[in-house]
Order: sequence, then structure tokens, then C-alpha cells
Amino acid sequence: MERYARKMISFINGIRKILNGLIILLFLSMTIVVIINVFARFVLNSPIPWAGEMSRYSFIGVIYLGAVLAVKDQSHIGLDIFIDYFPPKIRKFIDTGSKILILIFLIVFTYKGIEMVLNNLNTKSAAMLIPMAIPYAALPIGGMGMIFELVAQLLKIENVSENERMEGK
Repeated sequence: MERYARKMISFINGIRKILNGLIILLFLSMTIVVIINVFARFVLNSPIPWAGEMSRYSFIGVIYLGAVLAVKDQSHIGLDIFIDYFPPKIRKFIDTGSKILILIFLIVFTYKGIEMVLNNLNTKSAAMLIPMAIPYAALPIGGMGMIFELVAQLLKIENVSENERMEGK
């Protein structure tokens, strides 16, 4: 069991590194394209036709991939003012129940995101002429990432990782 947990932790950490790299890449590309387009528009009087579209799609990717990190850190907006009045056992029950409801939502969200990707394989974007499936892919990728993080929290896989760090393994 412990061996399986270590492999799962290693897999999850690898996915997190890839997500962090993608977020950085998308954010940098968005920032660079916007800066270059502002220069081209106001100094050269010749804006880049595809810059707005690319920055918009990059921003969408940053949002959905960043949502995975927010789920990991449990930093999404929540209304816990009422939950704090309950005893710890009931709080844990409410927390687990809400994670299960969110998980159900994310499964539907991811499924519908996959449908959107498949339905837009042949549709081209207006300026960059790329398949619209590419920007829409942020939805199922982000959804799957959030599902992985919620499952890890529900199975308490993170606790195993923290215990190993404390024990110095």
C-alpha cells in the first residue's frame, strides 16, 4: 500500500510540475505578445492581427490550469463562516461531502469539455486559423487536473507525502 502511495505521489508531483511549466509558458507568451502588440499598435501604427486572440486563449489556459493549483492548495472561495460553528466531526463530514459534490460537477464539466473539443476539431479560429479544439482543450485538461487533486485530497494521499517529508524519507 505504501509503495502504491509513493508511486501515486510521484505521478501527481510530475503532473504538477508539467502544469506549473504550462502556466508559466502561457503567462509569458500572453505577456510578451500583449507588450509587442501595444508597441506595434501605438508606435508603429500596425497592430498584430492575431495578438488579441492569442492572448485571450493563453489567458483562458492560465485560468483553467491555475484552477488546478487552487484546488490543490484548497484556496478556492468558500463560505466557511457557518461551518466554523459546527463540531470538528461535522465539519469533516461537510468538507468531504462538498468535495464529493465538486467532484461530481467536475466529472460533468470535463465530459462536456471533451464534447466541446471534439465538436470543434474542424472549426478554425478567426485570426490564427488554428482548430478551436486547441483553446477548448483547456476545459477538460483543467477539469481532469482538478479531479486528480480532489481525489488525492479525498484519499488523503497528500498526508502520506507530508508524513514522508517529516520522517525524512
